[in-house]
Order: sequence, then C-alpha cells, then structure tokens
Amino acid sequence: MTKALTVNAKAIAITANTQTKVYGVADPALTYNITSGGLVGTDKFTGTLTRDAGESVNTYAIKQGTLALNSNYTVTYTGANLTITPANLTVKADDQTRAY
Repeated sequence: MTKALTVNAKAIAITANTQTKVYGVADPALTYNITSGGLVGTDKFTGTLTRDAGESVNTYAIKQGTLALNSNYTVTYTGANLTITPANLTVKADDQTRAY
C-alpha cells in the first residue's frame, strides 16, 4: 500500500525596520526582523529590501524588493518607512564695517 506525503511550505513573516536619515547623507542599511516562524538548517534569505525613490525631506516606503527565500517557504512581508529629516544649517554673517 502506497501513501502520499504532502510537505507544505513553511510560513515565515518578516518586518522591515523603520529607518531615518538626515537630508544629504547616504541611506542607512535597510534591515528586517523575522517576526514569525524561523529558518531551517542553513537556509537563508537572498536579495535586498528597497525603498521608494526620492531624496527630499519626506517619508518613503521600504519594500520587499528582491528579498526572498527558496520555495520551501511562504514569506509574509510587513513594510516600514525611511524618513528623511532636514539637515541642520548654520549661517554666520561676515563682520562688516561702514562709514557713518
């Protein structure tokens, strides 16, 4: 007698970490945490997270990009935001003289 064995993909959930940067500075690494499930053996993620384009002071969505696992997993992704904050600017006036 032959029996069929069905192996389902393992569910794993990841959440992007909220990031902040100052206007004019390079982007920080876009990182994530596993929030449910776990990897088996030596399995690992490949690819990277991405974010919406833009360099102005604003909030940009961090997206899953090419981050993936092999077909043994079903990945659920929860995004976050990268916020670009204003840069501090110091202005110093030059000393000047004028005849009265």
